[in-house]
Amino acid sequence: MGHRALVAYEQADGTFDLHYSQWGALGFRLAYTLAETDPFGPDETVEPTPRATGLSFDVILTDYLDFLLHEAFYVVSPGFDVTAYVPVWFGLETDDEVVGNGALVPVIWRNGTPVDVEYLEGWVDGAKTSLRAHHEQCALTPAAIQEFFAETLPEWFGNDVILASEVR
Repeated sequence: MGHRALVAYEQADGTFDLHYSQWGALGFRLAYTLAETDPFGPDETVEPTPRATGLSFDVILTDYLDFLLHEAFYVVSPGFDVTAYVPVWFGLETDDEVVGNGALVPVIWRNGTPVDVEYLEGWVDGAKTSLRAHHEQCALTPAAIQEFFAETLPEWFGNDVILASEVR
């Protein structure tokens, strides 16, 4: 168990080193605990040894980020600006593709607290319940469901939503 997160540290050459955190998604706390003086957080919340190095952002989204397993994704700039994202998986069934099949929705902060994450998760769950019913009646294909999320997530949650399907 845990609150799994991936953390992408941007390097000076524009590539990323990818690290894992078992509890890093809890309260999106890595967004405010990672610092140049403490790059892996208190008690090394983020594993210091990278899972992979020299990656492009696109490769991370399409080959490493499991949109079902990882509850948070962070990008850390060379100046240690940290951006937190909520991964949204586009699949309906557990045998659907989980890597490269989703979007990253930026976390919105108010007074140091992430807001609207529960609203986002509820919106996605509600949409999936409705889409699953249509899918079971063979009225929607998995590609149509992916297209629905790809079109509606930016409309509802802003243009900073990053779609993994666009980088394929």
